[in-house]
Amino acid sequence: MAILKNPEQRDAFSRRLKFAGAAREAWRYVIERTPHSKHKKVLLPAYIGITDREGSGIFDPVELAQANPAFYRVDDLLRPDYDDIARQLANGDVGLILVVHYFGVVEVDLARVRALCDANAVVMIEDCAHVSGVLTAPGPIGQVGDAAFYSLHKAIAAPSGGMLKINNPSAFLDIDFANAGCDPTVVEQLYATDFETVNRIRRENYAYIAGRLSGVEGVTVLYPEIGDKIPHDFPICIHDGLREKLYFRLADHGMPTVALYYRMIPEIDRSVYPVSHGISQSILNLPVHQETTLADLERLLDTLTLELKVLRKETLNAGAERAD
Repeated sequence: MAILKNPEQRDAFSRRLKFAGAAREAWRYVIERTPHSKHKKVLLPAYIGITDREGSGIFDPVELAQANPAFYRVDDLLRPDYDDIARQLANGDVGLILVVHYFGVVEVDLARVRALCDANAVVMIEDCAHVSGVLTAPGPIGQVGDAAFYSLHKAIAAPSGGMLKINNPSAFLDIDFANAGCDPTVVEQLYATDFETVNRIRRENYAYIAGRLSGVEGVTVLYPEIGDKIPHDFPICIHDGLREKLYFRLADHGMPTVALYYRMIPEIDRSVYPVSHGISQSILNLPVHQETTLADLERLLDTLTLELKVLRKETLNAGAERAD
């Protein structure tokens, strides 16, 4: 065999990365190229949001691909119910399962899900839309599923962009996916981003918020410790039905937050999945991204704790008046 002057095998020693205009486009591509996705179920976590403006990044592609969705339960920390997954996979009517790394910090036993998928011939996909490390995520995140998809604009300074990483090409009908719809400047920004610094800032911001909110009445910090994970945001639960009021009070101060997800898709019924709806009605997500300074966070948290204290007092007074 002749010695080559230059490398020629594009698939050798390289990650199989495909780029799209958005993560949801990459997700739809995966569904449409998974064997049996048309006549077997696509198993999804029972925590999927929808908005009037953006629709649902997880569920819309399932519908567009004309797949048959089913749902597995999650606990009060949005971790998968592995027994529920095992039961549903054992039925033999699931062709694909989606595992979501919510907020970049939710603990998922990927090896356990992988073993269940292998035992039941099910394709496993990781939703890494909230994984801010993208190319540098620690541990097994994005490595265990047959494929993983990412939302680039959630991690870097770019207006759009999605990425698909194919770990096991044999799981799909083909991987001939043109990089259509992704602005080349997004890919340039991806590779230009100093992720070592970005990851450090996100973790430092997360730790600062965790320290400030520890012990604050009316707030539950869902994940006080995240290890070496890289957070997309800082999720908290606001007690006593005050999340929406607090959200708008913060917005009035020029401090926009988000609520992932404040409304569930209608297919996730409240009576069947009460835990999911309970989180949905109380969750608030605070920014930790790399352009958020400690001064920004100090101002945000000072305002949040003050406004929440006022709201709790107003609620208490209203309750006392009704009792009278």
